[in-house]
Amino acid sequence: MRHSTTDVAKRFSVDESTIRRWAERGAFVGAKKMGGRWKIPEAAVAHIEEHGLDLSTLPAEQEA
Repeated sequence: MRHSTTDVAKRFSVDESTIRRWAERGAFVGAKKMGGRWKIPEAAVAHIEEHGLDLSTLPAEQEA
């Protein structure tokens, strides 16, 4: 099952833009953009719920 950024944001109690930034930085293994929208695998969400997310291990955000 794949989740939208809206669904994942609700699970983590954060803004949807935060989930998009995490996805862009590679936080969710297997996440893909489909039709311009992120689809995030359940396994990736569950992994972060169980183990947490260390943002320092992800590539830096790109400046616009």
